[in-house]
Amino acid sequence: MHRLHSSAIITCLDAPRSTIASLWKKAILCVALSSWGTAAFAGTVIDVSGPNDATLAVADIAYPQGVGFSLAKDYTNVQITVPLVSFESAAGGSIGFSFYLRKSIGPGAAPFDGDTVTVASGGFFVAGSALSPPYTLTDLSMSALSLPAGQYYLVLTGTSSATIARWASSPASVRTVVANDGAIVTDPALSAGGDIDPFPPASVFGDGSGAQGYGFWFRITGDLVDTGADVPEPATIFLLAAAVPLLFYKRRLNGN
Repeated sequence: MHRLHSSAIITCLDAPRSTIASLWKKAILCVALSSWGTAAFAGTVIDVSGPNDATLAVADIAYPQGVGFSLAKDYTNVQITVPLVSFESAAGGSIGFSFYLRKSIGPGAAPFDGDTVTVASGGFFVAGSALSPPYTLTDLSMSALSLPAGQYYLVLTGTSSATIARWASSPASVRTVVANDGAIVTDPALSAGGDIDPFPPASVFGDGSGAQGYGFWFRITGDLVDTGADVPEPATIFLLAAAVPLLFYKRRLNGN
């Protein structure tokens, strides 16, 4: 049984007195507005990070690196952000990067196999960092995504000449993982070694967490989508729409 927003009932009963016909229209309008599936407030879905100190570790994205995560609910206006660091020059430098968001990775993955959610690529400037903490981190993001509930894999790879970009990570002992609404980090660190496919998500990925349980930092934010749990059934809409004008009509007969 679907639940009905109480605000719909309050709004309709507080409507000004009018004819039965206009009350009927007003009641239906109130129900229609309140039952529309909407996005909740934007918030953090997953946030994996750690202290910016000597415990921070990095992985060169010249080799495909990735994470896996699972969403229990649907989201819109999603933004995925990863922090990169470069030590080659204090002035920083530009890299070419490719972001792959897919439902599966590994041998057999193909660009047009239906598991690709989105691909983002281009040039990106990474600020230079000192060799001692706190390190200078540069966020690389992709946004405006809509992600239904399910399993996802994020793969990041990059090319450069003088600048090498590295993905920040932390060991399990100091890593902080925030996951809301049933979201789960299923694979904290995936790394492709020597067997790299021309299509990076099709490379052979291994567990990159190591003995200390390293996990890449990344952040997912978005708007939680109301999938209809609060939408009334048609019979409920009809009963409410019919009851409201009758209630007002009864009040009029009683002189109220």
